[in-house]
Amino acid sequence: MFNTVSTRDLQRQPKTVMEKANKLNKPLIVITGNKPTGAIIGLELLRTLNVLLSRLHDTAEVLDAKTEKRLQRALKDLQEVKYTVATSDEEIDNHLQSL
Repeated sequence: MFNTVSTRDLQRQPKTVMEKANKLNKPLIVITGNKPTGAIIGLELLRTLNVLLSRLHDTAEVLDAKTEKRLQRALKDLQEVKYTVATSDEEIDNHLQSL
């Protein structure tokens, strides 16, 4: 279950709410009229999330570059008619075993 804080508490005791967010190192869900309206996170959690997002972004770029290279190679093979058409599971198995 999420830790929550009301907008009223946030308005009246912002320092206490921020200290709680930093101490818990988890998001505090801001509740307005019994509905979630936002979240507050501490600085350490923000740093952690930034590192994770940076790593994910770097990984995505590497995957995209690899995928792009594979696609270019496949297109080149198609243009040079360097492919075979398999019409049965046996032909696919034979081809895979030859690799």
